[in-house]
Amino acid sequence: MGRPGIIAVSLLLALGAASAQVEPSAEAASAPAEPVADEEKRSAIDTANETVTNYVISLARWVDEIFDDPNYTEEEADARLEVRLIASDSRENSAEFRARTRFRISLPRLSRRASLVFEGNDDIDINDFADEDFDNAIDDSLDAPALGIQYFRRDDERVNLSWTAGVRASSVSFYIGPRVRYISRLGDDSIVRATQRLRWYTEEGWDSNSRLDFDRRFDNGFFRQLFAVRWREDRYRSEGARVSASTSWTKPLSEESALRYAWTSVYLTESQADGRETRLSVGYRKRFWRDWIAIQVTPFVAWEQRNDWDFNPGLQVSITTAFERERLSNRPDLVTEDFDD
Repeated sequence: MGRPGIIAVSLLLALGAASAQVEPSAEAASAPAEPVADEEKRSAIDTANETVTNYVISLARWVDEIFDDPNYTEEEADARLEVRLIASDSRENSAEFRARTRFRISLPRLSRRASLVFEGNDDIDINDFADEDFDNAIDDSLDAPALGIQYFRRDDERVNLSWTAGVRASSVSFYIGPRVRYISRLGDDSIVRATQRLRWYTEEGWDSNSRLDFDRRFDNGFFRQLFAVRWREDRYRSEGARVSASTSWTKPLSEESALRYAWTSVYLTESQADGRETRLSVGYRKRFWRDWIAIQVTPFVAWEQRNDWDFNPGLQVSITTAFERERLSNRPDLVTEDFDD
């Protein structure tokens, strides 16, 4: 498997162990009950803490919704079809027009534990960040549609564990592998979300995606720090691991719109690889006409290794449509009055 495979499997096992439920000890079970007053006080504190934490998680979900992060929105509905059209142009690169498509349909005969999933661009999953200003920094030269069955072994507020098996259209490559996501809180205003996806393809070999999100709410906005590591067995000798980082600040403007300031970078560990890039961007995104249509306009400046690190200003515009049937959770609400100017 090699050292990257061992590292990915170790991380997957560590996340799985962290998500395991701990049974109370017999000594704790036999301990005398605390006074009623202390129990009520502790209950009130726990309720207040849970309320604040749930608000932070709800705000994170709102950011995911408004900027349409598929890593956290794809499981919010019984059926979901998403089509994204992207046009981008810059001084150093020619104009590009791309389309991203994905859908997911729950299978009711299996108690909604299983879903039919289609990924129009299987090669970009976790490291895409769903920040459309970051798409150009993602290597999509092997994009190919993939169709599979995703089975959810565990799905609760803290842990989401699933297995997916299917086929990818490029050279008819079959795949299978798990994905685990773990959410933990850090204080009253912060949460951490760790995601690990590991797949084995019959043609390409092992493919590992690791992502870590740190989210924090402030009085005037929402801070997010992302780290991601991607390695593929068929590219490891030529590229090494692809390390990505994104720092963003989201300013809600209304229930349907927001500004996002972002700094994103990509680094390839193989010194001879040509794919390093850093980018500064400001994205304005708004849902209009209907909740399922959104437009995003993102001016940016980039410095790319392939262009000898020359100053490269550009613009990206996208339109996203997302059709849903029977949401499995309520759409997160945002009280914009909670954010000071």
